[in-house]
Amino acid sequence: MIIYNKTWLNNLAVHHQYETQHNAGCITNDELKTIKEQHPIGFYTPGIIIRVGMFILTCITTLFSFGLLSLMMSTTHIVEHFGWALFLGVVTAAILEIITKEKNYYQAGINDALMWMAAIFIAGALWWMLEPQGYGNGHADKILVSFVILAVSLVAVLRYADMLMAAISTLAFFAFIFFLWTRFGFMGIATIPFILMIVTGLGYTLLSSIKQKIKVTYYNNCIIMAQVVSLVILYAAGNYFITDRANHVLNNIPQTTKLAVMWAPFFWAWTMLVPLVYIGLGIRNKNVISLRVGLVLMAAGIYTFRTYYHIMSIELALIIAGVALLALVYLIVRYLKTPKHGFTYADIDNGDKANNINIEGLITVATFKQPHTHTGPENKFGGGDFGGSGSGGKF
Repeated sequence: MIIYNKTWLNNLAVHHQYETQHNAGCITNDELKTIKEQHPIGFYTPGIIIRVGMFILTCITTLFSFGLLSLMMSTTHIVEHFGWALFLGVVTAAILEIITKEKNYYQAGINDALMWMAAIFIAGALWWMLEPQGYGNGHADKILVSFVILAVSLVAVLRYADMLMAAISTLAFFAFIFFLWTRFGFMGIATIPFILMIVTGLGYTLLSSIKQKIKVTYYNNCIIMAQVVSLVILYAAGNYFITDRANHVLNNIPQTTKLAVMWAPFFWAWTMLVPLVYIGLGIRNKNVISLRVGLVLMAAGIYTFRTYYHIMSIELALIIAGVALLALVYLIVRYLKTPKHGFTYADIDNGDKANNINIEGLITVATFKQPHTHTGPENKFGGGDFGGSGSGGKF
């Protein structure tokens, strides 16, 4: 399904993995050079500045071209139909497919811009088609709209493995669940926080299991992004502030009207304790995603409490919150100064988020043909039946 050359993607993972080992002092410069020579990459991937510039330039060029074409076709009134937007989306997607394969673009800015424009055109056309009163009148069914966005973004993820598109598809999925469940009247509105908690919790667990499968190695970064979104939505589903505001909106009650929140003690406990649970589980399970999300959501919990209870000035509240966060970070750093079962504060400069791929066996024979003269720390690449320290010698 993925459009990119899988061999080059594997080689890219090899480069990232052994650049990390090189930065940690486990392999020498010559060994790293040999690894890269044995595993070439044919992608065109410019630096971040050029990538952003090409993204903007491609968007401007495409919009001007389509605008001129639409102006030329305006007399036929075809541009007033959703089929025109769908046509532009299909054309953009076709151009994206051609140049990605011929030019070997990978995170080059040009292909990123075309992917997003194709997705927007196609999703917009389907949205337009689903609105019974015409485009822009806001009559499209929210369930169908969220489903369209989910379908289009999911195809883009499977085809181009884009992390931001993975975040969009995850949000669209939870939006679909939200709009679908709230259609069940009062009981749906009253229980939607708990439904979202269950769905996001199961979704995060499922993503964690899928991430371990070698077949989805190319989508590891997308899965990481989906996990982050799932953790945030899981917390937001039980956040007191969000629950209170959602009750007003879903029941068509003005925000200025005070409305009692059902199970308020539970939601307050969820608001204040879940970030601490994230942090604790992150340290215990060596999960840096949960740890970082928990640290960020602590600020959200403090903000929620400050919104409803003005027991001090905003300046003092911010100072106390900052001191509390710094104290927590300090304690975590002190705790992890000495590695705890493979989890440490030390920066290993891991440039690749998809760090679960087992690639040692792919390059051992091709790389270490020359005598190993490195006298630094022992290279512990892990066990296995083929390659790596402690291997059994069988294939």
